[in-house]
Amino acid sequence: MYRAVQEALTNTTKYAGRGATASVAVSWSDDAVHVEVVDRAGEAATARGPSGGYGLAGLAERAALLGGHATAGPVDGGFRVQLRLPVKEGGT
Repeated sequence: MYRAVQEALTNTTKYAGRGATASVAVSWSDDAVHVEVVDRAGEAATARGPSGGYGLAGLAERAALLGGHATAGPVDGGFRVQLRLPVKEGGT
């Protein structure tokens, strides 16, 4: 979860422009933990093109390996990353 939030906030700093804002929401259910990071573009947001890294695609791949799911994409005026990871019995 930490790395997912880190990746999403790194993308905000790289692409959303000066004055951008971001919010992070974390919630739990009986079987999963959910995180959502939403940014709102600032003054000079740049195009959201490829960065040359694995970034969000790597995040989705790692989530799938853990039995979870990640999505990312534009929302009105910004960008959203959502992640769901299953919670193992016993809390770890």
